[in-house]
Amino acid sequence: MTLIDCNEFRKTIGINFSDEDVMKLLHDDFDKSYSVLCAVIAELTRYAMFDLSNSDTSMSPVHTSSLNNWVQKKTRALLLPLGVSEQHIRRAILCTMGMKSYTQDERQKWYDSDRWHTKITSSGEILRVGDGYNISMPDRLIVIDDDLVMLISSKPTLFVERELQSHFDDFKKECVKPNGLIRTISRKGIGKSNIYQNQPLESFIGIPPEIYELLKSNNQSHLPSKLLEFVRNQGGSRTPRDLQNEINSQPPDFNYDMKYCETERFWFNRNVILNSQIMQYRLIKFESQYAANEYFLPLPEKETTPLQWEASTMSPVGGVKLYPVEPKLIRYIMRILAAPGDKPTIKVNKDRIEISHYPPASGKRLLMIYGAEFISRGVYRIPRGVEELANNLVEWNLYRRLDDD
Repeated sequence: MTLIDCNEFRKTIGINFSDEDVMKLLHDDFDKSYSVLCAVIAELTRYAMFDLSNSDTSMSPVHTSSLNNWVQKKTRALLLPLGVSEQHIRRAILCTMGMKSYTQDERQKWYDSDRWHTKITSSGEILRVGDGYNISMPDRLIVIDDDLVMLISSKPTLFVERELQSHFDDFKKECVKPNGLIRTISRKGIGKSNIYQNQPLESFIGIPPEIYELLKSNNQSHLPSKLLEFVRNQGGSRTPRDLQNEINSQPPDFNYDMKYCETERFWFNRNVILNSQIMQYRLIKFESQYAANEYFLPLPEKETTPLQWEASTMSPVGGVKLYPVEPKLIRYIMRILAAPGDKPTIKVNKDRIEISHYPPASGKRLLMIYGAEFISRGVYRIPRGVEELANNLVEWNLYRRLDDD
């Protein structure tokens, strides 16, 4: 790739990539090129949202299939002439756009690693609203430190730069820089301006409000009891016999599956027998062909003191009730109720972190905020604030620091 090619690429995409970043696109190792590939795809997604949703009167929702097709065509048109391989382009698109259309061979080779990458829908710039449609989210800033803010906007970078130049005489294009799926802005160019709305970090990362209220408590040792109190207060419980009767009333062709999650490490891997003994304090997943997955937490009708949530002993079904749990809460519940040896771990090694388990959605956004660069499964290089990131993952995602043992 020549210098002219690099300059033409930067001019076309509208982002001031460094020469080093542009050359990463041609790296033989997909993981080393992905940080720039995903930044390119994210920028093209912004152009797609503007192009496909900008009607005469308003910004209309964009269907996911239209969005994906637009981005795929433009990505290939832009990157293939530069010498980026078709395989890397396809893999980056599948990974960044969260598409499921892997071939069987691609799924075997790529999927286990690719699921650790953050998807475009986690960036906060667009929102998937249901029925396959997406909308642009409001522009906002998240303060990272005194020198840097993170921009969350579905506007293409060129549009943002023009907007900022019209407000600030000292603003320079190099103040806006790509950072994987998102962009950062140097505060030297905009000061403490309120041109965009500021959003608190805790709000952006999207911890479920019910869990946030529990986690911000100063006494973490009370988390299990507070969580169980919250689950009970949600109501909607049923006995194992009630659920079995509902299953029995279904048509003869009704197929279902019920499994325990004994630990997050093994997920849901042990069958539940409703008319026998049942394991308390361990999530149950109920699958059927007629509805979305349902999740239940079996709790004793009369709580014992002290709590026995770590033991997860089998007990007669007669003394147990099944409490419904929202899917967005299951990772947090598993981690709060896990025995110490089963909790997911995090380790800091210079400018890298190693996490043993895939994070919840809030953890993906934390990694994104701190510019995490994927190295290998569970391993990320953190260019700034590695200790602060690790502390946030411990506090908000309930990881256990190995180097604190």
